[in-house]
Amino acid sequence: MNYLVAVDRFYLDLPGGAYKIAWDIACRMRDEGNRVAVLCIGDGIKAACEQHQGIQIVRYAPRQNVNIFSKAKDHIESACAAAKEYISFCKWDIIHAHTPLPGLGALKAIGTDARTIYTIHSPVVLEQRINWASQGPGGWFKLAFGMGVLKKLEAQTYNSFAVLQSLSNFTKSQIHRLYGVGDKIHVLPFWCGYDGGRQYEKSEARKKLSWPENAPLLFSLRRMTTRMGLADLIAAADRLANDHDFNLVLAGDGPLRNKLQQQARKTTLGSRVIFTGRLSDEEVALAYQAADLFLLPTRSLECFGIIILEAYSFGCPVLSSDAGAIPELVRPIGKEFIYPAGNVKMLTEKLADYLRGNLIAPPPQKLISYVNNNYSEDVLYPQWRQMIMSE
Repeated sequence: MNYLVAVDRFYLDLPGGAYKIAWDIACRMRDEGNRVAVLCIGDGIKAACEQHQGIQIVRYAPRQNVNIFSKAKDHIESACAAAKEYISFCKWDIIHAHTPLPGLGALKAIGTDARTIYTIHSPVVLEQRINWASQGPGGWFKLAFGMGVLKKLEAQTYNSFAVLQSLSNFTKSQIHRLYGVGDKIHVLPFWCGYDGGRQYEKSEARKKLSWPENAPLLFSLRRMTTRMGLADLIAAADRLANDHDFNLVLAGDGPLRNKLQQQARKTTLGSRVIFTGRLSDEEVALAYQAADLFLLPTRSLECFGIIILEAYSFGCPVLSSDAGAIPELVRPIGKEFIYPAGNVKMLTEKLADYLRGNLIAPPPQKLISYVNNNYSEDVLYPQWRQMIMSE
């Protein structure tokens, strides 16, 4: 069987949740003996093709500095052209898209004889509304003139694919509210990518990462944008700095990193806030084992929250906001570890309760078992495979 993946980015070029899910499924399909290709955006000035770990990677090169009204069309045409050049000679049985533009480009190049599946990771118009609102005058222009174009494009995507799937009930409800296609959406979460279970004690994991060992360690791993709520987290931690001994580690990167570092420097926390930049998968696994508590202060539109399952799989508890789909994962195992999104006062109180020992996390093995029993690859991959392969 021939299986084509269409996604904005190749995960090993640019880590990201949707990209990782697309890559993990591609690898499973390859391991079952299928021919697999990935169509994605590249950083070059022309289309290119290579083999990586037995999977064909086709990168297309959309033009730069294209205006907002023709940018989407150019992306679709670029994806279509690359697909025609490198993979159109093959009869693809399945086209599985994870983002609109390469997905529509793949359909245009390959046709719709294949089984077509679209995994909805988040509502595009809602995500871009948040992104554009934080970009100043240029973003305001996009909001005023681009939202209609974007909504039409997203509707076209959902109408073009035969099977729609989301990772959470929250995402399904938002898509149905916007486009009225809820009856077409199959809700199926994704599995945790780590095997789970601790290999190292906290002190040993901290030594390997060269992180402080002498106080409780609070950890967050996020793309540094406004929506992720890291400014709220720094503000809450600052309110507790004089009364509690702890260290705060913020991993990841993004456009707000410098601003967040400046915010942290102005607080009384000082060197107790550590910015690590991006971590490898191996370092992330160590980080979960080094941490006493994982923090997820998302302000809005968390459409699944696989990072919660990753933390749980190492026995690390999670204190989170109630944004989007987060409660679907956290409430069954620790509803008292949820606070209202954007409420710095409540986040501060929850953190203070935890540091005083008044907010007790479930035992590590209970967290690990929760993931293994509900969100492991063994449990969920057969359901994904059935969705992908069913006629």
